[in-house]
Amino acid sequence: MRACYPSFLYKDVIEQALSSLLEKGKIPALPFVKWQIVHEGSSKKLSLLFLTVQRSYITKFVYNLISRFAILGKRVDIPLFFSGEFAFSEAFLQGPDVEKRFTLIEAVLGKGDPQEMETLMQALPSLEEQLRLGALSFFHASRLLEVKGLTLDEKAAVVQERMAKWMQRAPHFYDSDLFEQMQEFFLLSSDGFKACRKTRHLSWMVILFYTFFKRLKEKNEEEPRRRHLYFKCLPAALQTPLGEKRVLALFLGMNFLGERELFEERHFLKAVQLTLPGVLCVKGSEYVSRDREKESQTLYVEVEKESGCGFTQEEMRALQRALPEDALRHIEHLVSPIFMPRNEEEVMRNILILKEQVRFARDLPHVILSFDHQSDQEDLYFTLVMVRPLLPGSLEAFQLFKSDKSSFEFLPERVKWVGMIRNKYPKEASVLKTRVKKSAFLRDDRSLDLYRARQRILNELEGIVGEVRDFNGGMMAKQRENFYTFKKEAGSACGYDDFLLENFFYSLFPIEARTLLSPSLICTLFSLFCSLREKRGLLKNQGQCREEKEGLFALFEIQDKSLQTRVSALVKRLNLSWPLLATLHLKLFDSTYLGYLLITEEKKSRKLFLEALSELDFWSLIGKNSH
Repeated sequence: MRACYPSFLYKDVIEQALSSLLEKGKIPALPFVKWQIVHEGSSKKLSLLFLTVQRSYITKFVYNLISRFAILGKRVDIPLFFSGEFAFSEAFLQGPDVEKRFTLIEAVLGKGDPQEMETLMQALPSLEEQLRLGALSFFHASRLLEVKGLTLDEKAAVVQERMAKWMQRAPHFYDSDLFEQMQEFFLLSSDGFKACRKTRHLSWMVILFYTFFKRLKEKNEEEPRRRHLYFKCLPAALQTPLGEKRVLALFLGMNFLGERELFEERHFLKAVQLTLPGVLCVKGSEYVSRDREKESQTLYVEVEKESGCGFTQEEMRALQRALPEDALRHIEHLVSPIFMPRNEEEVMRNILILKEQVRFARDLPHVILSFDHQSDQEDLYFTLVMVRPLLPGSLEAFQLFKSDKSSFEFLPERVKWVGMIRNKYPKEASVLKTRVKKSAFLRDDRSLDLYRARQRILNELEGIVGEVRDFNGGMMAKQRENFYTFKKEAGSACGYDDFLLENFFYSLFPIEARTLLSPSLICTLFSLFCSLREKRGLLKNQGQCREEKEGLFALFEIQDKSLQTRVSALVKRLNLSWPLLATLHLKLFDSTYLGYLLITEEKKSRKLFLEALSELDFWSLIGKNSH
């Protein structure tokens, strides 16, 4: 037998140790563990001889295991610790598949304390089993140390070792930037964050952050004007003083199409709650990382159930399917505040208009309600002009709006008489300012629903002064009434929520169509939309046509902008306008939906419309799927 040594200094030590291991030129079964008592005068110490296949982590693992965890709650002295790597000559080993390199460790444990020696002897069977298990793989070694408790520096070392293995596994994808991602993560995340999460959990965070950023960068270079999003959910466990807590770890990577787009933890949580109602965000679990150009962002949060139960596979699959689209609709678009002082001429003109509308004592109060501005304190301000007949026994505006009948704040700015009814009853004109909280009127994409805020103010006003006539809101009220009818019919049939139904309804043009079109016609067009949504992803561009007694319906989902322009130009060339033709133009994520409703029973007009579409040869581009 001839051994090849890394350094001549270790030759005598290794040969001395190997002589006690090798019998008749054969290597013992590995990993090999041997304990023996070493006598030093009157005291006794414990000696370890450990031989295993060479692995990069093994020396540090053995030292940490026997020094920190051989005796629970106490550090064991190691006056002697030797580790060396060596290789046998090929002639000594039999077979081409036999490992060629080995690690030999020799250590002396304890400081001669009889009580400590007794405790060590009792721990030997468990310690030996852990040494053998840890020598088999890095996974087992890291899990053993993690269960016993690692310091943050040791956790970082384990994660770094895992990153090196990922680079060896897929060198074509993972390069040295992976270590930069790991260093950034450990630098920016808090100690408390890292302490209660296992190394496997932290490793997955680094890997997914790196993977998402790299894929987003590639996609941004290919299609810079399109939205790209990646999502992953994984079950996880947090180590807390009260025990293990089961949570769901959520990773989301997306690119931004504008400087004023915003997506934070609150947006993420609302998107998750659409699929998993009632889940809560784990406090302190948020981690956000943006690339240097601020074009892409990876966001990490953890959610938990109020009951403390874990998440089922069905729930995770449902979230994996639904969340990418739900997240896109919760992206907030920041808007610069508007500086526009109120036009007092317009206020006076509104007073004169309403003055002419109030002619009789029995007339309802007439109001014009207009949006004023929003403040930094998340408040919305509206200006309300009201003219009413002031009948005997009625309170004047300054007294009327001092009552506590409303949860809103109405502040009369000025009140005056602007005429008389039959020289008997004065006409009272009031200019009021009212304030409401913006948070109650935000849609999923954080846009303001000013109509809903306006309607709430009018409802509160009627609670104070009684029924009123909304002078400048008649058309909006009719639209809203038509929308609710459409929502009742289409929402129950297709199962879509208010956000998508509103976007569809208010994408109808001209505006008169939203008021005058029959809800049944809108529902027919919406059914085509539902059909295309179910097939999304199969084709880049797709469309459907349907003929009914009331008219001809056509709807296209287009991602190719040039094709979108050609379709629009072709229909425009037909010179069809309302009330013969109603159109739909809905931008939804990466697709644009173009819809047309030709409201006629005349076969000639329908034929001309279909022939115009056939000129474009659209069906050859998308595959014929018309009804």
